[in-house]
Amino acid sequence: MLTRHWFFVISLVLTLLASACGEAGFGVAQAGLSAPASVPIDPVFKEFYQTLGGEALLGRGISTLVDRNGDQCQFVEAALMCFDQSEAESSKRYRLEPLGYQLQVSDDPRLPPPPDAGTRVLGDGFVLYREFETVYDRIYGDLYAGLPLTQVRINRDAQRYEQFFENVGFYRRFSDPPDAVHLLPYGGYFCGLGCSNHQGDFWQIVRSGQISQPFEMTLLRMGWNDLGRPVSQPRQPGDGTIEQVYESAVLYAPLDNISQIRMRPLVLWMGQVVVQPPVERNPHEQLVFYETENGLGY
Repeated sequence: MLTRHWFFVISLVLTLLASACGEAGFGVAQAGLSAPASVPIDPVFKEFYQTLGGEALLGRGISTLVDRNGDQCQFVEAALMCFDQSEAESSKRYRLEPLGYQLQVSDDPRLPPPPDAGTRVLGDGFVLYREFETVYDRIYGDLYAGLPLTQVRINRDAQRYEQFFENVGFYRRFSDPPDAVHLLPYGGYFCGLGCSNHQGDFWQIVRSGQISQPFEMTLLRMGWNDLGRPVSQPRQPGDGTIEQVYESAVLYAPLDNISQIRMRPLVLWMGQVVVQPPVERNPHEQLVFYETENGLGY
């Protein structure tokens, strides 16, 4: 209960920060108003916006021009586009702001990536999820998407795969075909209340994003759906394994093959059960015998 309480506190604080947009002048509507109609993309961004995929990928415009440290910026659902007037003749004049850092979602790059996530390693050692490669390349890779902040994640609440990058985030719902990749509404979260109809989704990212997930992809593939959620960060206990506490079990696996998941013997560790010696097989038809050693068992 303590863990869930703190998740709630964190989500509330981040939502309030999101509504404030981090600095004066951000946000285009006051609290309590419904999401406005689409805001036209300003002429300064029209070509850049279409080059990156337009509304089909970045979503609609949700703010008028805002100033950020002297640069002209505009929110769309998936990002914050900015134009640096001092770089007007340079390829660096357009950028997407690194809103991903404001989510406070990150993984330790020293942890092994989920098995079968992909083969393309970026930045500090994160693996670009194979299903996100096409869209990542479509928006010019790290030039506009930025570098990854996490490995691929499982969002159980939203039933989707997610991966967080500096400037945008990617997701695909479990029910979608592999090529149906979308961008997380970073802009919708940070534009401000009344700016977007995605404010209510913020809890899903906070809940699924605060804890690293080295085992979730394997658990999903194996159909182990009854262990609850991970409730601790993964750790390396010094025996060549990585382990993580879930609601109903403590999981561990070799660092060099984290798909080989096992469970720690919690019942023995808790010391609440008296271990009985194994016995000979009882041939009773309503009993199932489990041999443990030398013909003896339970």
